[in-house]
Amino acid sequence: ERNGVKILLNALHLNAPVIKKTNKLDGSTYTDIVATEKAQEKYESLREEFINWVYRDEERRDLLTKIYNERFNTTIKRTYDGSHLTLPGISGVSLMPHQSSAVWMLMLNNGGIIDHIVGAGKTYIMIAAAMEMKRVGVANKPTIIALKSTIPQIIKSFEKAYPLAKVLAPSEKEFDSKNRKKLFGKIANNDWDCIILSHENYGKIPHEKEFEASLLESEIGELESERENITDKKALQGLEKRINNLQTRLASLLNSPKDNTITFQQMGIDHVMVDESQQFKNLSYVTKQRSVAGLSKAEGSKRALNLLVGVRYLQNKYKADKGVTFLSGTPISNSMVEMYLLMKYLRPAKMQELGFASFDSWATTFASPSNEIEFTVTGQFKQRNRFREFINVPELSIMYTEIADVRTDDNLVLDKPKMKGGKYTPVVCEMDDVQKDFAQRIIDFANTKNGSLVGLVLTEKQKSATMLLATTLAGKMAIDMRLIDKNHDYNPTGKIAKVVDNAVKIYNETSEFKGTQLIFSDIGTPKDKSNIVGNLKDYMQDDLSTEIDTIHEIFGDENEEGYKKPAIKVVRERLSKTLELTDIQIDDMLVDAANSSESFNVYEEVKKRLIESGIPEEEIVFIHSYKTQVQKESLFTKVQNGEIRIVLGSTQKLGT
Repeated sequence: ERNGVKILLNALHLNAPVIKKTNKLDGSTYTDIVATEKAQEKYESLREEFINWVYRDEERRDLLTKIYNERFNTTIKRTYDGSHLTLPGISGVSLMPHQSSAVWMLMLNNGGIIDHIVGAGKTYIMIAAAMEMKRVGVANKPTIIALKSTIPQIIKSFEKAYPLAKVLAPSEKEFDSKNRKKLFGKIANNDWDCIILSHENYGKIPHEKEFEASLLESEIGELESERENITDKKALQGLEKRINNLQTRLASLLNSPKDNTITFQQMGIDHVMVDESQQFKNLSYVTKQRSVAGLSKAEGSKRALNLLVGVRYLQNKYKADKGVTFLSGTPISNSMVEMYLLMKYLRPAKMQELGFASFDSWATTFASPSNEIEFTVTGQFKQRNRFREFINVPELSIMYTEIADVRTDDNLVLDKPKMKGGKYTPVVCEMDDVQKDFAQRIIDFANTKNGSLVGLVLTEKQKSATMLLATTLAGKMAIDMRLIDKNHDYNPTGKIAKVVDNAVKIYNETSEFKGTQLIFSDIGTPKDKSNIVGNLKDYMQDDLSTEIDTIHEIFGDENEEGYKKPAIKVVRERLSKTLELTDIQIDDMLVDAANSSESFNVYEEVKKRLIESGIPEEEIVFIHSYKTQVQKESLFTKVQNGEIRIVLGSTQKLGT
């Protein structure tokens, strides 16, 4: 079991106790549910009693008051008013008041976060801020890094707002290895008003070896200091792997031959604006939390680490938390860790000043974990420890809004279409007897790991991820049982039938003005069966929701002139380099992609039923058939004209 002292230590570190025991028959370990629940009850009561104890003594209260005042009660939330800005050189564009105020904030702080809802005009804020920083000397060579797919629009907006600006937006050809040195010299040796790069191409710019090595050594040091405090075998293995990966990267860096390639530090870039900064949210962090659900992966991504090197260089250059701007409509979307990582990126000096050396030290101040009963995907109740709410919100808010301009629907009214009825229209679909039976079998499978219950012979990979497999099966079952087995019959009262009925109803009601509809599904998507590379690309984009820049990095960009689909050997090499996958993991992914392509096609079924209901076939399309930006723009024109009235697509391919 676990004694009171250990539970008290758990409570102090926000680490809910989990009681593991060993099976005497086979030596395997398992969680003792009853003992864990008892220990967690004591854990919660100790946390509550500790808070009461802290404030019971006057001397402790006075000490805490002093610490609070010195750390947090020193800042008043500032408001920024940019109404006085005249923006010399701008033409053809008039900024809205909130945009001018955001520009003014970025100029005064030499960076920050533009946390604005979609449609608030982040692009013109970014452009105007870059030009104003250049004009007044805050930055000499501001640089925008953005999604490759949005760069043409950013360039177009720049030319409209500042037609005389000297802007460099290198083509993909200029970033080819044979042309790169010439391009880097062009960046370094010219007085640009602004440089525009894709996220992917920013990652191709090398950094000074000594600076990058110093940062890697610092990251390794953080992990090694954490290693001493870990007793969980599995957690220790994960930490060792992270250390080894960083050490390998460090050794490769230090052993690489010296050349005369111009580095990021030599280019003169002194401010970086990261558009769609959420693409870099997977930054590594250190934590002792082992039993808290919902935390993002602590190991982070190579892409995020590459950005951190550039960010730290600029902060070192200014000897302050300056020189970087993040722009996003969703800077925080899935996890409380994302708030901490924004601070790690942009406020390292402030975090050090407040004593937040790790996620855990930050979380003890601003996040509150709790154990509550949750309804799982298998239809059962389970107790989960999770960070459910922020605490000390006023102090955290000040810390964030010191560097962030936040615009939501509450403080910025935009002219946008209103939802019919003011809210979503839910359509209830009752499970039929076949689905009910299979749902119970999924529950039994999740409890027993017996694959035969759901018609599967489990591979070793599947045996280690039964809950994930149960979630996948439950999602497919909810859409259509033919995603589980093609031989099942069509359900005339199921989800596909309800979608078709609703689409036909709206189609007929809006025929007078040729109303259009978008139908989204991330399950049962069409796949490119012409070759293994195309099939893998569709699988990664639709089924795995892989970011578009990563897709371009691995498969290339079909919008580029002269594009050729890469060979599978090249794709494997890029998967290994970009996603750090092993050969076995790549083989597994190829098998999963092949299996996905043979599964029931929801899109074709919906289209078939729509045609049977009287909608002309030529008015129904799949976004998957439109590969390039030119093709998509042609499609959108036809949609706007009402020539095509129903488009089916996945979140990745049809979403904004």
